[in-house]
Amino acid sequence: MFRSALVCLVLGAGAMGCAGGPGSCSQMQSGSMACVEYTGQAISGEVVQQYCTMAMGTYSGGGCTSANRVGRCAYPTGPITQTFSFYAPLTTEQAMMTCSRFTGSTFTPG
Repeated sequence: MFRSALVCLVLGAGAMGCAGGPGSCSQMQSGSMACVEYTGQAISGEVVQQYCTMAMGTYSGGGCTSANRVGRCAYPTGPITQTFSFYAPLTTEQAMMTCSRFTGSTFTPG
């Protein structure tokens, strides 16, 4: 789901001429929280907020919470980086395995 969101964000950012700025979107998925931070010069907080609203998530102008986080996965794609935060009940090993599916991503425990 978040991969397809990146396509929307890139197209939306280019169309809107956005100037960059952080933001994050958190959602409950399959009984656990999912949160993605978006950074880069090709994205704005307004675009992240629009996506998050459409995805029925909770937008924040800052990053994802560190409470109960088991790991983070930074996934750069062109001018935008998505950083996925993984939370318990997932294990660090499950989070690392999920991150490894994104070519060019970097996993950080905790």
